[in-house]
Amino acid sequence: MTEKLFLAGDIGGTKTNLSIFSSEQGIRAPLTTVSYKSADYDDFSLMLRKFLAEAGLKVKAAAFGVAGPVMDGRAVITKLPWTIDAVRLQDEFHLDKVVVLNDLQATAYGISSLTAAELITLNPGREQAGAPRAVIAPGTGLGESFMLWENGAYRPRASEGGHCLFAPATAIEDELLCYLRRYHTVITNDMLCSGRGIPLLYEFLQQRQSWPAAKESAAILRAADPAPLIAAAAQTEPHSELCLATMELFVSLLAAEAANLALKVLAVGGVFVGGGIPPRIMPILSRCFMPAFIGGGVLRDFLSDIPVRVITNPRAALFGAASLLSGEFAGK
Repeated sequence: MTEKLFLAGDIGGTKTNLSIFSSEQGIRAPLTTVSYKSADYDDFSLMLRKFLAEAGLKVKAAAFGVAGPVMDGRAVITKLPWTIDAVRLQDEFHLDKVVVLNDLQATAYGISSLTAAELITLNPGREQAGAPRAVIAPGTGLGESFMLWENGAYRPRASEGGHCLFAPATAIEDELLCYLRRYHTVITNDMLCSGRGIPLLYEFLQQRQSWPAAKESAAILRAADPAPLIAAAAQTEPHSELCLATMELFVSLLAAEAANLALKVLAVGGVFVGGGIPPRIMPILSRCFMPAFIGGGVLRDFLSDIPVRVITNPRAALFGAASLLSGEFAGK
């Protein structure tokens, strides 16, 4: 059998990961992988052309997970001036097939390719075989998807649930909402449970009360992206009390939205937490996520039985996109 090559991409607002896979080696062993800063390119085609030229490999098909709603193979990236169009890309790059799907849908497809070591359990729960599953992922924005059991396999479904409106559940969250309304007309979960949300939470808590001066404060104020600095200062001893409070609030908000998603789809098959942020804050996540996820509502016993796992492999979406082509282009 002639080896066939295919391309998969995970296109996000901050970075885009592109990989080439072979039909012989499979999706766990890409031939090449490159990560690009998305904002450096005015158009995705320019990035893709550069990647293929430098790789020097001829691919027959491509699948792209994209951060935004996909309609009829076409997507406008939520936080980039890019339009990803399957038909246009297929013609422009002379490919046999191009698939465009939501990035969280791609992550959901990738879960079956992960090993047990690439999933950290926050709550073992009581998993029900074949029951719906939910996936939530904070990164540049907040992605959500869900999975339904159909014809003997899980079939991921796309969602833009991360853009639903934020609803406070505690007194401090009431204050947060009032604070944000000074500057924003619409406050969504995507605004708070994401990399851009962490600095907003930091600023809110900073103005809410006096905090001891911290050595990282000046660097945070100067940084183009303060979120990684805040997360690091929350976990590096001696930690910043303000940064720790910020990340604890972030995790509580994320967990509450994960519970909302789990309730809406009855995700007793499990909740999977993906994205780039959770693996970097595991100590805080391990301590704060489940209490906020279970909450104090009438269905707290139901929520406490739902398995919750963190995806630690950053290539899950790439694996998922590639899996849509691997069987076909392996000749199976």
